[in-house]
Amino acid sequence: MTTYSYSQLEGLWINAGGPRAVAPVMAAIAEAESGGNSDAYNGHDTNGQGGTQVSAGLWQISNGTTTPVPNWSDPGANARDAVAKYKAGGFSPWGTYTSGAYRAYLQNSTTPDTNVPGSPTAQASAAAAASSADCLISNPVGGGVLGFLTGAPACLFSKSNARAFIGAGLLLAGGVITLAGLAVLAASAGVRAAGPVGKAAEGVGAGLVAAGHESQKVGKEGAAKRLQARQQRRGKAEDKRQKQLGEPRENPDLEVGGGTVRESAEQRSARRRREQGAGRARARRAAGSSPGGPASREETGF
Repeated sequence: MTTYSYSQLEGLWINAGGPRAVAPVMAAIAEAESGGNSDAYNGHDTNGQGGTQVSAGLWQISNGTTTPVPNWSDPGANARDAVAKYKAGGFSPWGTYTSGAYRAYLQNSTTPDTNVPGSPTAQASAAAAASSADCLISNPVGGGVLGFLTGAPACLFSKSNARAFIGAGLLLAGGVITLAGLAVLAASAGVRAAGPVGKAAEGVGAGLVAAGHESQKVGKEGAAKRLQARQQRRGKAEDKRQKQLGEPRENPDLEVGGGTVRESAEQRSARRRREQGAGRARARRAAGSSPGGPASREETGF
């Protein structure tokens, strides 16, 4: 779960193509609808026609049914859906606007933060898609509801596993060939007196030993390259993850109900003081007052 600050919500709205002039209002609506929680999910929201609907994500997007919209936990996708709803109907799709609940969160002096981190839920979905692309032999009962109930893996044998088995096979084959070559060399020593036959056997043995050594060399080099590539992929994935996640913002005791987050005046005041303190801390760091030091509790919000 990622909780986004007011300025980050403005940045998401602007990055999705929303008008910059209404970014403060849309950020306040998101705060009122979800508390800035990208994983906020309301499966029993009213649809205005006496029925229920699913509302999900930062802006509690709904299609009027009990099926959530695609990629609702992806902050960027949720923001794009919000922009589309705004362009089609203005602010009217959000009950927190028509009720005036958004005004409690409205700020007009913040600077939008367009460098917005991603949602862990959306990243997990992307990781699952990458894992599926690496699958060589899929499990016919590992996916869908049946796979969820039985705990069966979706992939029986991956491409990475296949490459590892090939490398291990080369190493094993190299060892077998080397042993065979040594056996031939030992036998050739016993018949060396026979002249040409002994020399021929010795040559065959030497050739087998050389072939075994070469096979082992190829296997070891392949294993080393695979290990290096795996470490590089993990490093890049970790760098990307750190860049996307950024620093989470504390937003305690928020209650999501009916598509609206309720926050007491005392909680709201405390949260705004933390955000203002974080802004002052960033300004001091930018001015060089604490170069190289770790982020303070005031800056991180924890």
